[in-house]
Amino acid sequence: TEILLARLDRLEAQVRTVAQVGSVIGTSFAVRLLAQVVGREQVTLEMPLSALQESEIAFPRRSPDLEYVFKHVTMQEVAYNTLVQKRRKDLHLQTARAIAHLYPSDEYAEMIAYHYAKTDEHEEAIPWLEKAGDRAAAIYASDPALAAYEEARRRLNHVGGREQDLARLDEKLGGVLQTAGRYEEAIPVLEGTTDAYRNARDLEAAGRTTTILGWVHRRRGTPAEGIGRVQSMIDLMAWSGPSPALASLHVALAHLLFLIGKYREQMAAAEQGAAIARALGDDRLLGEAEMRRGTALDTLGDPEQGRKVLEGALPLVEAGGDLITLFTTLNNLGAVMERLGRMD
Repeated sequence: TEILLARLDRLEAQVRTVAQVGSVIGTSFAVRLLAQVVGREQVTLEMPLSALQESEIAFPRRSPDLEYVFKHVTMQEVAYNTLVQKRRKDLHLQTARAIAHLYPSDEYAEMIAYHYAKTDEHEEAIPWLEKAGDRAAAIYASDPALAAYEEARRRLNHVGGREQDLARLDEKLGGVLQTAGRYEEAIPVLEGTTDAYRNARDLEAAGRTTTILGWVHRRRGTPAEGIGRVQSMIDLMAWSGPSPALASLHVALAHLLFLIGKYREQMAAAEQGAAIARALGDDRLLGEAEMRRGTALDTLGDPEQGRKVLEGALPLVEAGGDLITLFTTLNNLGAVMERLGRMD
């Protein structure tokens, strides 16, 4: 480290500055981005970049734009550590803004959020942290999703954000905790979020979070508690007319009723969910409701009709893209076909 630091100290001031700015951007840095961060034309950076190459500190490559890569990760760390804290924060902020300007796409949300997270700029950081969390959650990357949402929530709370915005982040946090199997943590988050939505008179959002709570109780092995929560919300929303949340609540109720052996009640809940989904034109929810209805028909002694319903649900479930629901549909259909002696 001392040798690398000495090599950095021997550089001319502007060359050393370029190395330091590059170290904030990362182990590699696009020349176009570097120019945006330092506020200079790319052509004016040719000399200091050539000096970095001659000093064997960083080397050029095309990927696809021209960028420079630090020869050693340690070299990047050494250059970064020569910056005082305030200068680091300023450069991270400039880098975040530069990336957002040059690459205005959610594809770069994680990179932008990373740099904003190193700053004290809360207002600008929050939406990018939330986007990064959304992208991580979409691919079931629970740890980075939770980290992004928690940081966004911390900053939103710091600036006195609206209760609805805090609740939205908590809803996402609860959903990821549920997906990650962290049920004991998910329950208080989701219950608090549901209460916040109800206080704001947003029953559709309260219905969404109660549906997630239903899934938590299903997977946690506490179906009776889940049924109480879900049924209470269904009763509360019944007067408001068809909605995606109401359809989802009925489907969640069908799942929970199955676990305690109430198959006729399961059938009724699935039929209600299917009817609402059909009225809304929501094929994803319809597929899930029909999967539960087909399963109930088989359980109640009509495997042939159950087969027909499950086969009808299958293309809707496939199009919906939820792999867990698809697995359950295929598994249940396979069990029905086996009972019918039609495994060919």
